[in-house]
Amino acid sequence: MDLLEKKLTSELVYQGSFLNVHKDQVALPDGKEAQREYIVHPGAVAILALTPQRELVLERQYRYPAGREFIEIPAGKIDSGEPPEATARRELLEETGYRAANWTYLGTAHPCIGYSNEKNQLLPGARPYS
Repeated sequence: MDLLEKKLTSELVYQGSFLNVHKDQVALPDGKEAQREYIVHPGAVAILALTPQRELVLERQYRYPAGREFIEIPAGKIDSGEPPEATARRELLEETGYRAANWTYLGTAHPCIGYSNEKNQLLPGARPYS
């Protein structure tokens, strides 16, 4: 069964400095039409960094939309034109004070696939050092 939806029209509902919100009219595989609202995100990286003692590096971040702090792996938004590994290096240093000696690309995650095109590039930075 074909699951592909075809975009018929697209409207930019909101343009922010970081995110854009779109509202599209789509044709469904069965011929019916539906509306899709989604957020366009610039992409991000997430870093699985290990200390020389093989401990996972975590950080505490306040997240405004949830109104509380979370314990997270280091992560951050990819700036326009910036390679994901450069973002990962920058974010790890900014958020934790660590630099990593080795980097390996693990893959891509889509954390909010139901309403956003956000992609997180997963990179482990092995053996960070200050």
